[in-house]
Amino acid sequence: MKYILLLLILIVNVSCLAKNDEQIISRFEIQIGENYQADQQLGRTLIKTVLESQKAWVSYRDKHCKIIEFVIEEDTAAYITTINSCTIEMNEERMEQLSQLL
Repeated sequence: MKYILLLLILIVNVSCLAKNDEQIISRFEIQIGENYQADQQLGRTLIKTVLESQKAWVSYRDKHCKIIEFVIEEDTAAYITTINSCTIEMNEERMEQLSQLL
């Protein structure tokens, strides 16, 4: 029962984080659309490049956080807390990086 509860917490937390990433990218796309109204093709190229970059960054983030939690036993509260904290911290840094592009 304990493991099922931990798994459910992990799934909910990861789902919320993924949804937050999508909202950030959506806002970024809207802002690019507004900033590049005069040259929409250039704006679309920038959006495509950012989406490709974001996909690679998410892969990096997930692997980096696995390194951070490597020594912690899986299926424990400490594991879930550590991986979530790492993901949140890196997401905040990424939001700052993306905001500097605009």
